[in-house]
Order: sequence, then C-alpha cells, then structure tokens
Amino acid sequence: MTSDDYSIQTADSLSSTISSITGMLSLALGGIAAISLLVGGIGVANIMLVSVTERTKEIGLRKALGAKRNDILKQFLIEAVMLSVTGGVVGIILGMGVSIIIAIL
Repeated sequence: MTSDDYSIQTADSLSSTISSITGMLSLALGGIAAISLLVGGIGVANIMLVSVTERTKEIGLRKALGAKRNDILKQFLIEAVMLSVTGGVVGIILGMGVSIIIAIL
C-alpha cells in the first residue's frame, strides 16, 4: 500500500468547495437572467414599434386635434410599461402556481 491510496477531506475543504460551486452557479444564473431581460426588452421594443407603425393614422389624428408630441410619447410609454408589468405579474403568478403544483406532487 502506497501513501497515495487515500485522501483526507476536512469540513473546511468541503465548505470551500461547495461555496465555490454555488458561486459559479450564481454567476451562470445571473448571466442567464441578464440575457432573458435583454431578450424581453427587445421583444417589448419590437411590439411597441409595430404598434406605432400600425397606429400612424391615430397619431396623425391626435396631432391634427392638437395633441403635443410629448402627449403621444407618454401614451406609448405608459402602454409599454403596462405591457411589461402585466407580463411580469402573469409570469410570477404562473411560476408560483407551477412551483406549488410541483411541490404538491
């Protein structure tokens, strides 16, 4: 039997290994979350661009009736915020519902 046939691990070495693994997992999940937010932001911007191009007649009518550029910008900004918040709330509710169903099963 040689001296290389066994190894000794202390609680400190296990703790440091586990903390380094959880640190890497946190970074990976943070990266995935950042990419998801970027993709979601691009999706909302795309939807709002389509909304503006489809509603050029409405924008022209509002301008003809005296609406200022700021008023129209505020309307589209409020619509984008409401869309994002609604989507976020629905996502949270669905996520919580699925996690509760999984926990029950």
